Amino acid sequence: MAGIFLNVSFIVIEVVWGLKAHSLALLADAGLVYLLLRRWRAADALAGFFFVAWNPLLLVEMAANGHNDALMMTFILLALVAYQHKRLTLAALAWVAAVLIKFPAIFVAPLFGIATL
Repeated sequence: MAGIFLNVSFIVIEVVWGLKAHSLALLADAGLVYLLLRRWRAADALAGFFFVAWNPLLLVEMAANGHNDALMMTFILLALVAYQHKRLTLAALAWVAAVLIKFPAIFVAPLFGIATL
């Protein structure tokens, strides 16, 4: 009986920490959107932060349901911020990490190609 309780408690701890990690990823996404917009459209940077941080759809789907899209978007946004600061190695590594988390991130690659033209 104690073994079953111990196993269930580990599952509960894993779920709670997973949800916290997704919540932190969503908060990181909001911060990275702020950094992107601060250099591109400074007047809209704070609005972009709150749009991501307080978006009910993102809060429910990413933080509450534990989708890994928030983590993928963290690395895509990190790649964009690094690219914006001309740190191409970090941008490439962040993009590869996003692709390894979720494959649809590969479709961001043409954006980097277009931006270099």
